[in-house]
Amino acid sequence: MAKINNVLETLAARNIIKSNISSKLLSQYGHVVYNHPFITISRDAGSGGRLIAKKVAQKLKFDFYDDKLLDEIAHITKTKKYYLKAVDEKKNNLFKDLINSVINVNYVDPYVYQESLIKVIVERAEKGKVVFLGRGANFITPRDKGLHVRVTAPFYVRVQNTIKFEGFDRKQAIELVSKLDYHRSQFVRSVFGRDIRRARYYDLVINTEMLSIDAAVEIVIKAYKEKIKK
Repeated sequence: MAKINNVLETLAARNIIKSNISSKLLSQYGHVVYNHPFITISRDAGSGGRLIAKKVAQKLKFDFYDDKLLDEIAHITKTKKYYLKAVDEKKNNLFKDLINSVINVNYVDPYVYQESLIKVIVERAEKGKVVFLGRGANFITPRDKGLHVRVTAPFYVRVQNTIKFEGFDRKQAIELVSKLDYHRSQFVRSVFGRDIRRARYYDLVINTEMLSIDAAVEIVIKAYKEKIKK
């Protein structure tokens, strides 16, 4: 009973400050000097954002940080990557946090995850020459030190892409795209208090409905070079 009460008090306190969590954590890195530019790419599910990000990284000879982020967070938190996926790009739920922290020995505190996520992204962005995929990286890194991109497409296009490339039927594809969109947008809203779909948070928004992946890659690289010149 005492353990539950302690957890309840902790979660209640966190609920009060959760809207400020990102600013509190980021305030620790106000002294950071970014030595080289970087790219962040946010994407809607099924839009081709991951493939675009990966190809951009390959062409520029940059590191690509997607699952690699989880590898480094797993190392910091001494947690298996498998368990980190339970909180990766997910909205915090205080009640589920309470239950899991009491009954699940493999429970991953979402606030520890977020703190480690910010630490890894800031420290890696400081070195530059890296492409970050998702996880609110554009809200963690400075607007003027890198290129920030959003990749999207109409819902039906993203469903068709998921059917074509992931092998799902239409119902499964609709459910998956909807679920991923929801989790990613709610994660950003919960942690950073922002709407992931607002164009003003990005330097470039690409709609892949009529663009090939290779064309989108060239647009990102050109925009990156133009911004860095300035």
